[in-house]
Amino acid sequence: MLFAGIWAMGQDPKHGGEIQSACIITTSPNGVTAPLHNRMPVILDDELVDHWLDPDLHDLNALQLMLCPCPDEELDAYPVSEAVNRVGTEGPELVEPLHARASE
Repeated sequence: MLFAGIWAMGQDPKHGGEIQSACIITTSPNGVTAPLHNRMPVILDDELVDHWLDPDLHDLNALQLMLCPCPDEELDAYPVSEAVNRVGTEGPELVEPLHARASE
């Protein structure tokens, strides 16, 4: 799963020196994410990745066409542990469905 993002290098106006900046681009939610949030990351289809990363692509219409919600069938939503809400919490168990853990 690859998210569309942008990256830039600039100058720190207060302290001088270079600053690296990056962000993930969001779009309107698809049917899976709409009940959870009013936006979602742009998830690039595998065939679009090379186009998205092409530094010579300056066609704004072509770029905007890539910034759409992914098809519903690409995602699944299920409840997980509230531990995901605590900073510093890590581990593969954080993405296990709650109903799978309850049956253990």
